[in-house]
Amino acid sequence: MTDASNTILFCADLIPTVSHIPLPYIMGYDLQPLVTLQEKKKFLKLAIDENWKLFFGHDPDFALATVKIFREGYIVDKKFKTFEDV
Repeated sequence: MTDASNTILFCADLIPTVSHIPLPYIMGYDLQPLVTLQEKKKFLKLAIDENWKLFFGHDPDFALATVKIFREGYIVDKKFKTFEDV
């Protein structure tokens, strides 16, 4: 979803929670984890390059987050409990 100033990506099962942002963290029941890994790399890079907010449908504590790259890889930049917090 995009408006004039924000893009929000609904992560679904690709990145179900904030804890799943690092590349190695993929759902245990994923049938194609290598495909998922490639998709995560693609979408996380776009999220950083275009300043997207990630929306998590499965996270009990956080609705949205932004990401950044650090020496270990992709990590959480900012976390938001609700849409109003953005």
